[in-house]
Amino acid sequence: MDIANAIKINFLEVKGYEVKDDGKIKEKSKAKDVDMLRICFLTETNVVTPAGDKTFYVRYINPMGETVYLESEGSGVLVNKLTIRK
Repeated sequence: MDIANAIKINFLEVKGYEVKDDGKIKEKSKAKDVDMLRICFLTETNVVTPAGDKTFYVRYINPMGETVYLESEGSGVLVNKLTIRK
């Protein structure tokens, strides 16, 4: 991912779910019971970017400020290209 445009969010909803052994999911409210998160958000109109489908990357941060990720699930560490020294 290269440097991105700032896109304002009008609405954001995050729900936690427990994934059962049979693959069914059940909404949960306690973090210790959550296996999966679903995020729904609406953005403001962006006059700079052409209309169409966009890819958004969501970064989860734990209470210590560290990025949460599972390499085995295809996620990884985000790098801020503005702070890389060449």
